[in-house]
Amino acid sequence: MRLVVLEEKTDLAPYYFVAAVSGFGSYMILSEENGLHIYEQPKNNQRSFQRFNVMVTVQPQPYLPIHGLSELVKQAESCFAAIMKRKSNVVRHYRENPSPLVRDHRRNWRSGRIDRIFDGNFDLFS
Repeated sequence: MRLVVLEEKTDLAPYYFVAAVSGFGSYMILSEENGLHIYEQPKNNQRSFQRFNVMVTVQPQPYLPIHGLSELVKQAESCFAAIMKRKSNVVRHYRENPSPLVRDHRRNWRSGRIDRIFDGNFDLFS
């Protein structure tokens, strides 16, 4: 897969990131990632967790010719503007400490190999 960053806003809360991903089967693989991803980090008392939520939205790119990055950005904006706000189902929980754990709620699996998941191998654990 190839990824092109179209827009990234780090000075806003919440963080905002839009990318175009292409490659054989990329939409079929990434469409399963639509929803809420939650990263958990232990608080100081180690008994509770601070949670960081990321809402992932994946849309297919239309079959229209694009000339340049600015047209690609406009096309992405129109694709995302056309969809209604989706229900925020939890896709996956991630935790590195105190013990690594990834829980996938869609495919009903868990793994302690968070390093492999962060390396992009999330689609191999089904």
